[in-house]
Amino acid sequence: MRTLRGSRTKTLIWVQPSRWRRGYELLAGEDMCAQLFFPGMLCNRAVVRTAEDEWFLDKSLTPTPRVHVRRSGSETDIAVFHGHLAWRWDATYEYQLPE
Repeated sequence: MRTLRGSRTKTLIWVQPSRWRRGYELLAGEDMCAQLFFPGMLCNRAVVRTAEDEWFLDKSLTPTPRVHVRRSGSETDIAVFHGHLAWRWDATYEYQLPE
């Protein structure tokens, strides 16, 4: 797996290698830079894995959709994606800068 830092000058595209699995690969040309997959069939948690790190994306089961982004092994949010479902899909994004 190639690092994301080494792929800054290339176009990044998410692809689904198999329509039978809930997983995606982030490609920079022919090189894979990241994977996104769901560990279980009915799981609300997605795992994003790169050469440098791993994050969890947890979807909350509330009337207003939210996705919490956390580093692997941590319960602290580093980002939250707030979905607003009205006549169209709209969202806001909060994040913390690394210390």
